[in-house]
Amino acid sequence: MQPIRPLLRSAFLMPGLLAACWANAAPIYVATPLAVPGGTQSGVLAINQRGDAVGTFLPFHSHGTRDIFLFSDGAFQNLGAPLNAPFYYVHGLNSQQTIVGAVPVTFGMFGTLHAFSLNGSSFTDLGTLGGDNSIANGIADNGEIVGASDIAGSAYRHAFTYLDGEMHDLGTLSGGYSAATAVNAQGAVTGYSDNANPGQPSRPRAFLYTSGGMRDIGTLGGGIAKGAAISSTGAITGTSTLPGDSVSHAFLYANGTMRDLGTLDTYSEGTGVNAAGDVVGNSGTGPANLAHSFIFTDGVMYDIDDIVISGAGAATLIGAVGINDAGQIAVSGCTPDGFCQSFGLNRLASAPPVPPTEDVIEYYFPALNHYFITAIADEISALDSGKFPGWVRTGYSFKAYPSLTVGAEPICRYFGNGFGASGTHFYSADANQCLQASLLGPWEFEGNVMYMPFPHNGVCPLGTVDVYRLYNNGQGGTPAHRYTTNFAVRGQMIDQGWIPEGYGPDGIGMCSPP
Repeated sequence: MQPIRPLLRSAFLMPGLLAACWANAAPIYVATPLAVPGGTQSGVLAINQRGDAVGTFLPFHSHGTRDIFLFSDGAFQNLGAPLNAPFYYVHGLNSQQTIVGAVPVTFGMFGTLHAFSLNGSSFTDLGTLGGDNSIANGIADNGEIVGASDIAGSAYRHAFTYLDGEMHDLGTLSGGYSAATAVNAQGAVTGYSDNANPGQPSRPRAFLYTSGGMRDIGTLGGGIAKGAAISSTGAITGTSTLPGDSVSHAFLYANGTMRDLGTLDTYSEGTGVNAAGDVVGNSGTGPANLAHSFIFTDGVMYDIDDIVISGAGAATLIGAVGINDAGQIAVSGCTPDGFCQSFGLNRLASAPPVPPTEDVIEYYFPALNHYFITAIADEISALDSGKFPGWVRTGYSFKAYPSLTVGAEPICRYFGNGFGASGTHFYSADANQCLQASLLGPWEFEGNVMYMPFPHNGVCPLGTVDVYRLYNNGQGGTPAHRYTTNFAVRGQMIDQGWIPEGYGPDGIGMCSPP
């Protein structure tokens, strides 16, 4: 058998955003998986103004230790683990790709953590304010780092800034502890500090620190607030309790006023804010209080799942960590079976037009009992002309979109090149499954070859046609799949020992547009 190895057209949406907003309508986003080759699950932890993202992943070699990854200009970099430590924390990334966090420097029952910065292979221990432990939480594009450190002779930690090799104590609002969480290039810092009276329970309050010192920026009526992020314009987001202190909401603080951003359902917390005042964060939803990511923009809070039109597959987006001034969002997403990975979200100016559909033609290779589908004109021409001997049309076809449109996912295509002459292809509409395919053996990613709706919860959207995915269960010694819209054909394949492998009880793999 001669494997089909065509030149695939590109179907990637390149990084970068259009600046215009889709006026008077919900924003729309496209998700791009930040694929981690050689890893399994990943979690993104910060984004910078360039659109670079940093996070951690679990490589196969690590026996439980997560490595740091940097995703920049569409490329993955494995930065390993600082000092080969068994664990560490990553909290910030600036446009010079300097990463900050905390790493163990001594171990055992009384082990200690130190704040660190990492740029490429250059690692710096930032030290402490005289105590044992410190942690870095954020970094500005001018290199200023903020965090919290133990101080000499005290049981409390204090917020600090670190610049030009020196760590400075920012003090507190009124004694007790403080922690800085974010800083902008103008040197404005936010975080939280104990504001309780002596002998009273801790009551952290959000602060803004400038050259004039540290000041309490208030609450949403309760007694507790924490600042989490600050924009280049000095806007702050975080979380605050409401009167009674039993419920917490995300807030936006700007021009001396703190605004309640509401929730998707129950609680909410802000984690990132940009110069336009757009806020991202996470909010509880439903009876189980499950976290969903949100964006607050133009005065409205949106569940990010509802406005991502393509790219996330089966994942629920649950961990928004930041938004930059271009509107790009870093977020993690998990499938119902618990597989989690990182995504970058790009905002579009308007919904892309619905393109005309194209025919996806099915071919069969009798000698191996293998099937192949394609909508690419050059491939269809080559197959029909006999360039790949042995392949014949089955007479079956279905529809797909050739380019991005609302509600359609990119269909990844992999070639199984580790099966000798009987190489085979695999297709999926699920970004998480596409990543897993690259980790499960000799599968080579060939591209995103078309766009089709995804069967959420095993059900195709109204007006689309079920495309059943069947697996040959390794018959003949190699894996093979078939994709068909014909329910009778599905039954025939099952009678031959093939297994429904898609979603839901019928094994739906994707959905054909009308």
